[in-house]
Amino acid sequence: MRRTRRLAAGPLTVALLWGGCLTASAHPSTARPASATSTSRAEQAQAAMTRDQRIGQLFMVATPADTVSSGLRDVVARQHVGNVILMGRSTRGADHIRSVTTAVQRLTEPSAATAGVPAFVSADQEGGQVQVLRGPGYSTMPTALVQGTRSTSALRADALRWGTQLSRSGVSTDLAPVLDTVPTAYKATNEPIGRYDREFGPLTTTVTAKGGAFRSGMDRAGVATAVKHFPGLGRVRGNTDTTSGGPTR
Repeated sequence: MRRTRRLAAGPLTVALLWGGCLTASAHPSTARPASATSTSRAEQAQAAMTRDQRIGQLFMVATPADTVSSGLRDVVARQHVGNVILMGRSTRGADHIRSVTTAVQRLTEPSAATAGVPAFVSADQEGGQVQVLRGPGYSTMPTALVQGTRSTSALRADALRWGTQLSRSGVSTDLAPVLDTVPTAYKATNEPIGRYDREFGPLTTTVTAKGGAFRSGMDRAGVATAVKHFPGLGRVRGNTDTTSGGPTR
């Protein structure tokens, strides 16, 4: 059963869900309404779940990108967690990742775990230094700043290719694109985004157009996307993953 690809990722902690992300399948102008059939199937799946299984669908937990951890097996079986993120780095290629994602989905097959609902399997594939999955079967993705210099049609085609590579390896959700804006004056001091060229550009018009093209290409490949992070992150000085430095204004 195919799961709907429009979710909201809440601000949970301890690496369960990435706070400040909004998961969606396409730019609003190209989003397709859910069919009556898909809605009915989703309602049927929910109706078949226990309360604990429904709660488990709200969480995303980590496993190393190259393997299925024993801890993941436990939380899926006992706590009914329904979503997984591949963490760290892998250079072993798409075929190996396919074996990992297949093993993840097998954990959800027993009805006692997630009522048989397949897991969303996600990874951070933004480009540049933030590309978890590499190796044979995966293109090397440029930084978002470089992506932002391409035409919307070219970037859409690139994202379709990258998304197809993810889909073929069993990854159903890309935790990208970054839609934070980093004004030129903040570029040199913005630790989480500007330092690593994770932004599509300094202007909201550029970020909106190129981020939309990225999402559209991924959607065509059947891969959900997660818009991130939150207003003001492009203006902070410290990395908010490790410091308390908030927006400067």
